[in-house]
Amino acid sequence: MARRNSDSLRQNVGAILRQYGERAAQAAREALLENGATVAEEAKSRVPVDTGRLRDSIHVEQKGADKVRIVADAKSEDGYHYGRLVEYGPHGKPFMRPALAAKREELKQHTLDKIREAITQN
Repeated sequence: MARRNSDSLRQNVGAILRQYGERAAQAAREALLENGATVAEEAKSRVPVDTGRLRDSIHVEQKGADKVRIVADAKSEDGYHYGRLVEYGPHGKPFMRPALAAKREELKQHTLDKIREAITQN
């Protein structure tokens, strides 16, 4: 009888841990998308503005369940990817990498808070 109780307890604990794991994973996915929006907004505030096309092109794309990409996809009149030139060019002014660096700790905390909230809900 003690063995049956022990097996039952193990199964219950396993089910609870799986449930917490699923909740935590879903919360992390939600936080990822929210964090992408935060970085995109920060990048918009840092990008040099001439016509505003580059700033207006900054957006978040979800790539599968566990990835997001922040994109600045405005092109110059001659077809070059203008965002790439501004970020990486020899006379450019980086805006994406500094946006991520500026928000890194906030993003980590937001993700942890979302996961904590998800697993403490009944």
